[in-house]
Amino acid sequence: MEFGQRKIAFLGGVALALVVPAVMGLGADAYAPPPGYYLAVEGLSGTALRDALHERIRNHEIILYSSLTQAFRATDVDPDNPSNLIMIYSGQSMPTSALGTSGATVWNREHLWPQSWGADIGAANSDIHHIFPCNGEVNEKRSNYFFDWTDPANLSRVLWNGQDLAPGSTYDPVRRTFEPRDADKGRVARAMFYMATRYDGRDPNSYNFLLSNWPSSTSTTKTFAYLDALLAWNRMFAPDERERRRNHLIFDGARVGNIVYRQGNRNPFIDAPEWVDAIYLPASTVTYGTWRWRHFSFAELQDPAISGDLADPDGDGVPNLIEFSANLDPRTVTVNGLPRFFRAADGSAFLSFRRLRHYADSGLEYRIEHTRDPLLEREWAPIAYTDEDLQIAPGELTDLVSAGDYLLPPSADPYWLRLRVVRHWPLNNPGEALAEPFRSADWQLSGWLGRHVDAAFPFVYSAAGWLFFADSSRASVRLWHPEAGWLLTTTDLFPIAYRPATGAWTVLSQAFGDLRLYDFATAQWNRP
Repeated sequence: MEFGQRKIAFLGGVALALVVPAVMGLGADAYAPPPGYYLAVEGLSGTALRDALHERIRNHEIILYSSLTQAFRATDVDPDNPSNLIMIYSGQSMPTSALGTSGATVWNREHLWPQSWGADIGAANSDIHHIFPCNGEVNEKRSNYFFDWTDPANLSRVLWNGQDLAPGSTYDPVRRTFEPRDADKGRVARAMFYMATRYDGRDPNSYNFLLSNWPSSTSTTKTFAYLDALLAWNRMFAPDERERRRNHLIFDGARVGNIVYRQGNRNPFIDAPEWVDAIYLPASTVTYGTWRWRHFSFAELQDPAISGDLADPDGDGVPNLIEFSANLDPRTVTVNGLPRFFRAADGSAFLSFRRLRHYADSGLEYRIEHTRDPLLEREWAPIAYTDEDLQIAPGELTDLVSAGDYLLPPSADPYWLRLRVVRHWPLNNPGEALAEPFRSADWQLSGWLGRHVDAAFPFVYSAAGWLFFADSSRASVRLWHPEAGWLLTTTDLFPIAYRPATGAWTVLSQAFGDLRLYDFATAQWNRP
């Protein structure tokens, strides 16, 4: 993935070097729900959220089962060939005229929630949110198997005359499970969560649909599986444009010729995948989904300028991804809980940071990087480590983790350490941010890009880039810039700082007996 411009921000001991991803989020578009559509669910989680979403999407119009094959011509059309449909599980493009009963040369209707598990009656039988066109042979092999990761020991593929009809999709005839290809894992998971939210047994001719790791069937309740796999697939694969377009056509109307097929409700988990974790996970488990929904409204979730990885809604200089990585509040100015760099009396370097207890559930990686020259980006490199190499103080939601240059070969030059937080999921929209907290322990919260320099931190950031101070004497201070070389200044101009609020250069001086700031814009000395 390509990354764009680097930005530097300072806050209370942390310099945050933000790596801006090329893809920031979906944002508002033609596939968004009407304003206020989900107003009733704001602030809810768990069962209360599920019940509120159920009320929002129930009582929809019914598309006849026999009409689904026509509706597919709009909802599942091949964008490169309007005469064809895209098949679930395989991505195969097949002619609309190839509708049939069974076999590899025809397509038919696939119920993701199997008819044999309660989707054979009532509105569920023709609910287009979980019914897709599917190659007949692939549909037969999927059967009514549960969705799960396929056990490699029992892996089977959908073969026809030696050809794999659904590359990437596999099934396990021993455990009776089916694993869709990666491109369909997310849409399958969200369709199943929709069914478990839409149908609670109160409609005529319906069952209560539930999802669990322990499937069961009674006269009133159908519990399908496997929940853990579906939760992971929802996190790993974000809705793509095709999935979001289909959701909106089902809600707003899918026109085929002069006929409009409209069910009139939405799959809320396509609009906000975060709601899956917010419903199914306990408060003790923090994932990107639960964290985002706890701190942002539905409208804000759609706006990457507020809820995106690198957004900073409280203006404290700490991007959302860094806040999330330590389970901090992005709407409150952060002072404590950020990554911290410090040196021991012998000069050894250490880095401490908060790490989510369930960070793997969000595809999160805490990458510790090191260098002996923090001015040069190319010199930074990751440190290979395992948890056994770290000092870990367990907490309820986060652990306090400490690492040091004891993980590195001995060096005459001091090491500097920083933290790179990498969000690998969703795989189709990852992100990352840097926290560079190599500051002295007494660094104070400030809006200044620079401060009084000391031996622990002989660096300052200016509009020209990073500068290095060499205080060879009280009368002479030189600043080193990688491109400009050594720059001479004096004790009256020590150090140089820049204030974004005024757009003016400022210098520090101790000539008054205490530290004063000289603002060139106002020609005044001020206390910091």
